[in-house]
Amino acid sequence: MERANRTLRESLDELELSSRSEAEAALKAINAKYKNVRLHSALGFKPPAIYYRGNPAELDANRAIKLRQARHRRREVNLKLKQKTLGLSVTESIA
Repeated sequence: MERANRTLRESLDELELSSRSEAEAALKAINAKYKNVRLHSALGFKPPAIYYRGNPAELDANRAIKLRQARHRRREVNLKLKQKTLGLSVTESIA
């Protein structure tokens, strides 16, 4: 809960609010960002909306594929191969 309060306080410090309606709109925007966009380390670096109502396993699988592809590309660049390695298949296990 302390992190939520800190995020709220930091976000409000950046704003100059002159009316109650502006404050309400700002709080709604901050809350939406906190729930739908901000990655939470305790939730496996997923936003709460995805973790609790979405499909976190699918997100993890997509991340694993992207990491595997990036690792493959980085290996090719680092080795400075003139002939590219074999393509990476999505079904390969993570080493």
